[in-house]
Amino acid sequence: MDLRQTEGFHILQANDSGCNHSVAEALLIFLEALPEPVVCYELYQRCLDSSHDSRLCKQLVSQLSRPHRNVFRYLMSFLKELLKHSNNNNLTANLIATLFASLLIRPPPNMASRQSGHDRQKAINFILGFLMSADDD
Repeated sequence: MDLRQTEGFHILQANDSGCNHSVAEALLIFLEALPEPVVCYELYQRCLDSSHDSRLCKQLVSQLSRPHRNVFRYLMSFLKELLKHSNNNNLTANLIATLFASLLIRPPPNMASRQSGHDRQKAINFILGFLMSADDD
């Protein structure tokens, strides 16, 4: 899926100006182009299975390799910062989670065609749990 064609991308684009737009677009393109998502393929199913329990989600993130874990945490901090300005940028937690879940949590290539809407919602819920939490873990 080309994320530049999604509604969320265009909302980010409309809320950014000049250089900020370029940075937002570069981030989306970079995350989409990663050979393996931030939540690595081997943890994909466990990620979905833990999406209902914030404690399990945090445990799963702690099992990511250090670079993946750091990227995940920095991105969540950045996205939470965006949400602090939702009155100005019209972004909601659900919109951000929907856009970034497909970038950060992707099924392994051999499962991509079988990903259900229910699985996509679990990935969104996983991200939402971090966006809505009070702490930065």
